[in-house]
Amino acid sequence: MGDIEGMEIDAVEAQTEPMSLDILAITNDSRMTYGLRRQDYQTYRQYCTRRLHRLRQVLNFTHSKGKGFQTKEIPVDFTDSR
Repeated sequence: MGDIEGMEIDAVEAQTEPMSLDILAITNDSRMTYGLRRQDYQTYRQYCTRRLHRLRQVLNFTHSKGKGFQTKEIPVDFTDSR
């Protein structure tokens, strides 16, 4: 029984390591790929809008129409790699 508890603790410790992202490189790459290379701001705006909508759906941060805006807290233990 002690071995199983030790494995669970190791798994929890492995999950709590901070994620590392190079945000500037990701945004610059997306800008060049989705419209700003040719100064096409409309295409880039549409891309960003679609991506933001997809992220809100995945994180369940969507809001229904006609009802007031209700804030939701961002989870502290966020582990989804998307």
